[in-house]
Amino acid sequence: MSSFVVHLRSGRPFLSFPDRVNAAGARLTAGLVVATAAVAGLTHARWLVALLAADFAARALVGPRQSPVGRLASELAPHLRLRKTTTSGAPKQMAATAGAVMLIAATVAFARGAATLGWSLTAVLALFASLEAVFGLCVVCRVYSLFVDCPDCVGEK
Repeated sequence: MSSFVVHLRSGRPFLSFPDRVNAAGARLTAGLVVATAAVAGLTHARWLVALLAADFAARALVGPRQSPVGRLASELAPHLRLRKTTTSGAPKQMAATAGAVMLIAATVAFARGAATLGWSLTAVLALFASLEAVFGLCVVCRVYSLFVDCPDCVGEK
């Protein structure tokens, strides 16, 4: 785990992405992303897409513990009695980075008057998040495993 600053309360590095992540928490986070994207689309709330972009960027840069959506998922998971399994963190970080890029591009598209492009990018992201939430299929994690020898990148332990 790389670190830049140590979080005072937990003693863990603040600016880091964990080597292992809770797979059930990742699925719950994906479900929350789908719900947020759906609300944004139904209400035409472009600002929600921008907030999701910021959340994905936070998750990619500093890990799921510092992301508001990831934090909410970690708070909800014990109440939902989800089975805790872990998976490699590196592909999840790549997935968060891909999501950030996609939603930042959507936000820029909205700002430039290309609403159709913005909503299309948001819909594609919501589709990928739906696959993660419902089936545990992280598309970017699969792509990651094609390039990096990572036996548990697509499976849970």
